[in-house]
Amino acid sequence: MQTDATPCYAVSDDTTGTGLRLVTVQLAAPGEPADRDHLMTQGVVDLVAHLVRATEGASGPVAVDMRFGDGHVGVPALEGFVEAARGLVQSYVLESQQGIGPVNVVVSRADQDHDRQLTWDYLAGATGSFSRGATYDLRAVTP
Repeated sequence: MQTDATPCYAVSDDTTGTGLRLVTVQLAAPGEPADRDHLMTQGVVDLVAHLVRATEGASGPVAVDMRFGDGHVGVPALEGFVEAARGLVQSYVLESQQGIGPVNVVVSRADQDHDRQLTWDYLAGATGSFSRGATYDLRAVTP
């Protein structure tokens, strides 16, 4: 597993044990304008690198797992990064149609382990394999 980390994000890749490959992005509020700028530039570059690595030579499903840290939901820079990731994944899926397996985005809060696991199980299974380029935003799910 490789990790790229800064003060407001960490990107890593891993698997769930169900055949789903994950590109996990842990988000925290940028403390300085330079952190925000880094998130929106180098953060996107890091995300692309991990996404390409997760899909290279693999036909299995991949999820970009966007996790908001405690109290960081609604932070404009982080919401903007999620939208950038959403558009990036949709474009990547569209341009790579036949060369990769299903790739989707899962957005959640730090305290939603159970909801994330249910979503990953769905995306790794036969019923979720049709989903490509979709975003599953779990933040509206109430505990």
